[in-house]
Amino acid sequence: MTSGEASRFRLSAIVFFVLFASYACFAQHPNWNSTSRLALTAQLSQHGELSINGYEKLTGDRASTPSGYYSDKAPSMSLLAVPMSLLVTRFFTIEPDKFGTRWWTLYMYLCTLSVAGFFSALAAAAMFLFVSRTTASIDAALIASLTFGLATPMFGWSTVFFGHATAAALLLLGFIAWQDGDGGRWLRIARFFAGGLALGVATGVEFPTAIPAAIIGVAMVIRLLTREQLATAAELLGAALLGGVIGLAPTLIYNDAAFGSPLHLGYSNVVGFDGMKSGFFGIGLPSLGVVKELLVGSYRGVLWFCPALIVLIVAWCFAVRQRALREVSIVTALVTAWYLFYNAGYIYWDGGWSTGPRFLTPAFGLPCLVLGLVWPSLPSRIKPVFLAVIGLSVLMSLAAVSVDMAAPENDKNPLLNYILPSFLSGNLMSTLSYYVLPRPSILHLVPILAVWALGLLLIARESSRDEPVRRGAG
Repeated sequence: MTSGEASRFRLSAIVFFVLFASYACFAQHPNWNSTSRLALTAQLSQHGELSINGYEKLTGDRASTPSGYYSDKAPSMSLLAVPMSLLVTRFFTIEPDKFGTRWWTLYMYLCTLSVAGFFSALAAAAMFLFVSRTTASIDAALIASLTFGLATPMFGWSTVFFGHATAAALLLLGFIAWQDGDGGRWLRIARFFAGGLALGVATGVEFPTAIPAAIIGVAMVIRLLTREQLATAAELLGAALLGGVIGLAPTLIYNDAAFGSPLHLGYSNVVGFDGMKSGFFGIGLPSLGVVKELLVGSYRGVLWFCPALIVLIVAWCFAVRQRALREVSIVTALVTAWYLFYNAGYIYWDGGWSTGPRFLTPAFGLPCLVLGLVWPSLPSRIKPVFLAVIGLSVLMSLAAVSVDMAAPENDKNPLLNYILPSFLSGNLMSTLSYYVLPRPSILHLVPILAVWALGLLLIARESSRDEPVRRGAG
């Protein structure tokens, strides 16, 4: 390993640390979605049961069968938290009567950090490595990975036990694994297996991820068949397919055990959401009015919570004109379009109690990757503007994650009526320190600001070791 490669690995580790520690500064409050998923984790890890009997009165997100109640969510998020649950429950048990206590809050916090926080930080670190190797620019890699982790809805949803951030991270990891790099035969096979595994698990975390996973898979197949000998292509495709099957297998096994068929989804038995019976599990033709609301509306408009969306769109426009970036640009456009139009066609498009359009979160990984890849070739005059907008986006994300990622669904302008007033008055109810000292104070931001200051110091120190080699064209 060259000194430059070693330095890139150290910088990627710093990116992982900064993001993981940032997510660790926050603990969101219980909600139906998280409770449904964590009830399955608690039951499975402590009693070996798949039902959530006993928790059904604590969450409206449940599926009813003759044998009892089950989580209606895709199960892999719950399954990924089982190792942490096994560790935590060695010290205290988690049962329905613990709901709402400090023990449940601690349990939810640790499980969230071990899954959503971990995979989001890991995906950002992988993005850093890929962009820095591809562009020879540390600046581009840092901008891409930190925008992804801090300036998009990934920041807030990485602190909640929902599936959106984890699905986004796994999609990104799967895509990067299939962007073939240096290495011998077995390393290539391992990379394609890992990519398939990531995409298979992602589908088991959030079922709508199946379509983006398929888009990425088709792009990979086309690339292999046009660039590799048939035997090599078949070998790599076989590894990817095997990984995908293994990644999806726990979901199929769970569906069979809980609902009687590997392809029977819990949403078929959902209680209280009759709209799920329309269309395809509540998904119909997209509404242009909803598209507008998802993008710029005061209720769920992503632009208000993530001004960096403008940067990502402009960066994509530059990237799609470059031959070397056309493939990733097309895949990015297709994946992003899927999430936008699927969300716009979903009967419960607003996501209930949600800060911003949470269903769009998995769409942000690939656009941030494109931003990093195109960064070195962007006109120098627009880079400061991009950085300013990204900085504003970080601030908006910080406000949302500090106050509440589950804004009340009856508030038609949660940013102006709830998030910003609470943030400016110091009511930072989702900061970890607020749980210890529940008083309004801007000082609750000290821990995360300390993390960021330390991260900047470490990055600057590492970058100064070999500045000309590492910063490259960026």
